[in-house]
Amino acid sequence: MLAVKLLGNEKVETVDVPMPEEQEGWVILRVKASCICGSDLHAFHSQYGSKVIPGHEVAGEVVSVGEGVKRVRPGDRVAVYNMVSCGWCKYCRSGDWIFCNELKIIGGHIDGGDAEYVAVPERNCFLLPPELSYEEGALIGDVVGTPYRAIKRTGINGTHTVLLCGLGPVGLGALLILKELHARVICVEKHPYRCELGRKLGADVVINPDKDSPEEVVKEVTDGEGVDVAIDCAGKEVTENYALDLVKKGGKVAFVGENPSARIKPSDQLIRKELTIIGSWYFNASEYEELLNLLKRKLEVDKVVTHRFGLTDAQEAFSKFASGETGKVIFIPELSR
Repeated sequence: MLAVKLLGNEKVETVDVPMPEEQEGWVILRVKASCICGSDLHAFHSQYGSKVIPGHEVAGEVVSVGEGVKRVRPGDRVAVYNMVSCGWCKYCRSGDWIFCNELKIIGGHIDGGDAEYVAVPERNCFLLPPELSYEEGALIGDVVGTPYRAIKRTGINGTHTVLLCGLGPVGLGALLILKELHARVICVEKHPYRCELGRKLGADVVINPDKDSPEEVVKEVTDGEGVDVAIDCAGKEVTENYALDLVKKGGKVAFVGENPSARIKPSDQLIRKELTIIGSWYFNASEYEELLNLLKRKLEVDKVVTHRFGLTDAQEAFSKFASGETGKVIFIPELSR
């Protein structure tokens, strides 16, 4: 079967590899859609690449099942939950799979979906309703689920003004959900392509910090008070500081974008403003039905997708995504030459 390999130093290759083998409790899917994520770019840019097939936002059709599989059958349409947990620890038993100490990620630790076929545990297969497409099934993870969890935990509603930093795929998904809630959204994004995409998806204000001062624009738009909630999806020190500086006293800040370190000013930015700070990583399996309901209500998540590629165009797909001149990029194996 065809599969994508990240070789390191921004080199990508499409190779022929053996089909995944059946194993107890697992199923094999024919991949119908698999997305590139910003986290994939760590291996893309690194010297060493990755030993596993990437792709952790996946949807496909079940083609075979291993011994002990009882819930899904060949022909079922499923979205893949990419967090493979032990199922027995206190976190798993309480539904918090993302906190499992033995957690493995499909496409990170286990071969993922940038391939014609992928093997996943049965319990990680979530059935797709007939009215939802495979692309929507793949997008339900990072584009919908990741921002949804952060937005839910901050309690945003239509009375709020929200600062949204970063209009990559997660930020664009957040924008769609925030507008569904009728919040006023001020976006900060430096890539002109994504600025324009944000405007098309309904952002009330889009600030390119290379051209305008976020501090001055937010001050003007909020009559000097600051935003009610700030969400950082960029994971950059500068945007994390925008979030802390531009939220009002007593406001809330959610950090979603990954960043190993940043310099902040706790006294001025946190303590004296009495902010509520939330770290939000990924949605839990228990929230899947909520995400389905969002999509069933016609959340137009497909508008986040700007490019589709076959597996044989993997180098172009990753290079294009890394340029910042895209929204979400999806592999459709059936397009492979």
